[in-house]
Amino acid sequence: MSDHFAEKTENKMKDMKKYIRRALPKLAAVIAAAVMCVPVLPQNITAAASAVDVYQFNENGFYYTISAVSGTIEASVVGYKSPNNGPTGGITIPATLGSYAVTSIGADAFAEDTTLTTVSIPQSVRSIGRGAFQNCTGLTTASMAAGVTSISENAFKGCTSLATANIPASVTSIGTSAFEDCMMLKTLTLPATLTYIGNYAFRRCSTIETVIIPNSVTAIGEGAFESCTKLKNLTLSTGLMQIEDFTFYRCTSLTPLNLPENITSVGRYAFSECSSLSSVTFPKSVLTIGASAFENSQYLAVAIIPNTTTTIASTAFRNAPVSIYGYTGTYAEQFARENSIPFTSYGSVYKVTFSADIYYASIDNISVRSRTGVIIPPSTVQNDEELTISATAPDGYVIDHITINDAPFTNGSIYRVHNSDVNIFVSYRFRELTPSVTTPEAPATAAPVVTTQVPQVTTVTTTTTTTTSTTTQTAPPAADDDPGDQDDPDDPEDTTVPADNSTQGSDDPSVSVDNRLEGIGDNNVRLITQRSNFISSATVRLSNTPQASSAAEEAAQSLAGDRSAYFYGFDISLYDTNGRENAGIMASGTVTLQVPVPDILAPYMDDIEVYHIEDGEPVRLSSSIVEDINGVKRVQFETTSFSPYLFVVFSDDGEIVTINEEEDPTGDGEGEVNVVTDEPPQETERVQVVVPGNVDNDSNSGNHSGGTGRLNPGTGALLLIGIPSVTLGCAFLIRKGNKEKRTRTKREIK
Repeated sequence: MSDHFAEKTENKMKDMKKYIRRALPKLAAVIAAAVMCVPVLPQNITAAASAVDVYQFNENGFYYTISAVSGTIEASVVGYKSPNNGPTGGITIPATLGSYAVTSIGADAFAEDTTLTTVSIPQSVRSIGRGAFQNCTGLTTASMAAGVTSISENAFKGCTSLATANIPASVTSIGTSAFEDCMMLKTLTLPATLTYIGNYAFRRCSTIETVIIPNSVTAIGEGAFESCTKLKNLTLSTGLMQIEDFTFYRCTSLTPLNLPENITSVGRYAFSECSSLSSVTFPKSVLTIGASAFENSQYLAVAIIPNTTTTIASTAFRNAPVSIYGYTGTYAEQFARENSIPFTSYGSVYKVTFSADIYYASIDNISVRSRTGVIIPPSTVQNDEELTISATAPDGYVIDHITINDAPFTNGSIYRVHNSDVNIFVSYRFRELTPSVTTPEAPATAAPVVTTQVPQVTTVTTTTTTTTSTTTQTAPPAADDDPGDQDDPDDPEDTTVPADNSTQGSDDPSVSVDNRLEGIGDNNVRLITQRSNFISSATVRLSNTPQASSAAEEAAQSLAGDRSAYFYGFDISLYDTNGRENAGIMASGTVTLQVPVPDILAPYMDDIEVYHIEDGEPVRLSSSIVEDINGVKRVQFETTSFSPYLFVVFSDDGEIVTINEEEDPTGDGEGEVNVVTDEPPQETERVQVVVPGNVDNDSNSGNHSGGTGRLNPGTGALLLIGIPSVTLGCAFLIRKGNKEKRTRTKREIK
């Protein structure tokens, strides 16, 4: 048996040896294939290259990855190793690697390679990744073929020897800090395909002398050309809408500057410390000049400001020896006078306003064109200017007649400005519907019966008009069973929304006014804006809130100094259709408000100043007093902000004549007239404040007595809040000489 077992074991060993001999070649082939698929990374390859996935390959020193894009396999260069581990020198990136098209240069692919001197990028490459060549301090030339569309953030940042970087006519965007600190970059040509220049894109490129930004560019980021100290010649894109903060800060060689049309605002420190800048001309499109925009521009002698500019920060020209040139009666003249800046007038300008007699008419229904372009009321024009004025009617209405300064005007004709304002008024009437004729069945001997359906018409008074207080609609509304609920959009008696929006297209947002102001009599607030500025329907609410009153009091104290001040504080808020406060509904543009002169300030209306309270600081707005055809006078001002506002009148003699509210609670002017001096009001004085949303603020009810309003019988309640020195309508008397003006703190320069 032992011999049989030994023989059997020997046979098994022979079979195993045969199996191993047959399998060994196959196993070797598998191992060899696996080894070929694993890249051998050199020790000096970049961190980014050694961190890629298993699909990384090496060809001729270029390390790349592959990926499938829309069904096509593409390659991305992620690193490079020079032969024999020597200096990189000049390289040309191949158009293909491993038979795959090279379409991108990966993030940090060549970063920190100080031996790289030149690079040529093929047409197949579409994008240059984040930090791809960052801190390649030996790189002198970067040649990019047409095909590259985006240069990502930090792509060439810190390439301190880079003198030439041709940006091809395919690039659409240059990312944040893409060429920051390229201090030897002398030649910069931007293509007509470019639309966006990122924040700090060319900051501290201190040898660039000329920059021509093509008209295709619509946005330039903050600080994009900051500290380009050799920049002398600058041409800006006509596609720009605004110049961001610090964009050309410390461009110390910049010469006379002409800003192109379409720019609406100049940001903070945009041209600050441009010590060679001698003059700047603002186009009519510029509405706002930001804080310190030209501060410390020590040779700036001339600033030509148009009649359309409405806001200039008090520090805009600080420490600049500037003289302002503009038109008499404009905000530019007012700003110069308030800041002791010399002013030279080119002549007078006159206001263009538009009003109508229905709610649905808006600024979209009037076209005013001059020789130089479109004018959007309210605006100003120069004397002898010829205006082509055309009006249209909202859906459901036709134009009845047009007047300018109460004189008849033919629609579409030319009006020449002659030493007066241009007050355009359009009257509309309801479009007559085509009669519906039906012929019912009748005996042959009977005459046909004709039935004419004519809509029943009623006139509803509303405070939501852009111009006056009447609107016309079909079908008379049912009696309002809840007169105190003025926020119900389905209640045609309410005054905060139009009774019928059917005349407006579903894609055309409606903008209404919810007027909750006290102490303005029975007069309505007018709103003028473009519906296209709003992304959805909205309600602009004006109310005398305790918060607005408190902010107004503090602001007036800071402004009054050693003067007495009598003022009226209120809040402007924007609400969506769900009743939520949402200032984001207004995406662009401005609104112009015409607020009736408060009864308490009526004797001093010519001296009323308007302030917007921004972060606790009062910012003065351009304003004027306008009078409609009914003789109602209103304070008109333009704004983009929804927050506290202040009407204020100052008196240098320490006393203001006012109406005694205790003797005349209705504000009709029949009460006793007192002289109010700088004596402080009694600390026990209180005011009744109505809870917002529960006040019946019907402008025709005549119930604005004593400022208390009428409460909703279902949910209303009186909130008694003791606010010392508060009187009717949130008007206050500021004690003379006890408050110091607060100073605006200069924000830290980046």
